[in-house]
Amino acid sequence: MSDPAFSVVVPAFDAETTIARTIRSVLDQTDHDLELIVVDDGSTDSTPEIVERAAAGDPRLRLVGQANQGTAAARNAGIGLARGRFISLLDNDDLWLPGFIAAVGAGFASAPKAGIAYSDVWILDDASKRIRRDRGLDGYGYPPERMDSERLLLELLRVNFITAATATMRREVIEEVGVFDPGIKGSDDYDLWLRIAVAGYGAIRPPGCLAVLRDRPGSQSKDRLMMARGLRDVLLRLADEVELSDAARAVIGQRIRDLDLAVRGFAGERDPRAAGFRLRHRLALAKTRITMPLKLRRHPPQEVVDALGSLEAL
Repeated sequence: MSDPAFSVVVPAFDAETTIARTIRSVLDQTDHDLELIVVDDGSTDSTPEIVERAAAGDPRLRLVGQANQGTAAARNAGIGLARGRFISLLDNDDLWLPGFIAAVGAGFASAPKAGIAYSDVWILDDASKRIRRDRGLDGYGYPPERMDSERLLLELLRVNFITAATATMRREVIEEVGVFDPGIKGSDDYDLWLRIAVAGYGAIRPPGCLAVLRDRPGSQSKDRLMMARGLRDVLLRLADEVELSDAARAVIGQRIRDLDLAVRGFAGERDPRAAGFRLRHRLALAKTRITMPLKLRRHPPQEVVDALGSLEAL
């Protein structure tokens, strides 16, 4: 059997309530030239059994098991087994629309120097089962659909706008820059995107919202202090180890200062600047709580309904 064009890697841990729909969204792609590798990261529920049942009906799916080591290590295990020319990532509770693989493949075909692709997404509020569009950069401006490596690096230094569940990389890029660093907590994906840009690769963003991401309470990204520390550490290492342009050096310097203040604020330090940060953060959260429900659509877009059916069942 020939190697597939795409290898899709899904790390899974105690995902019995969501993994079946995630798998279905991959296997139902309009472009069938793919393999799906689910890496069970030491689940204690029925996740492995659910994946095994799905694999019995489709030879493109295989299950790999390991002791619990975290998302980065699970992704690395899947990447190590991947046979495709392109390696795509998806989380165990997120979903692709049927045209995701086809759109990414077309994007790479039109941009031979791009090393990574990503997409805009729909955000599903898991509590209300209502949906909103997310372009990832509200308040930051928005980069073009194609970026060379210099532009990609500058935009990433400002904010991480690439969602791992929509990221696809050329195999040769991973072979050159390496895989995820499990020692980086909460920001290992950001570290990899930056390494791709530093290595001279650009990015593409196929048009449209091509994935649905669940917004669930208690996710890792909700740990603000851990995330701020992880981001700061990634940028400090980059500034220390990589020769950057003057423009990039200015951006990264300001970002590190902002993150240092965020770390002090989230850690509860008592100095005035840290206290001021906490106040601004509480006000921002209050504003989000008020405005976010207004962004949720009363009726989901037809393209999502056609692909996934009723959101109530997700």
